[in-house]
Amino acid sequence: MAAYWIAHVNVIDADAYGEYVKRATGA
Repeated sequence: MAAYWIAHVNVIDADAYGEYVKRATGA
């Protein structure tokens, strides 16, 4: 269960980081 939660959080963080990069680069 903990492994699932960690993987789920990592996916959210990766998505949020992608959004941040898009805004930072003006895409």
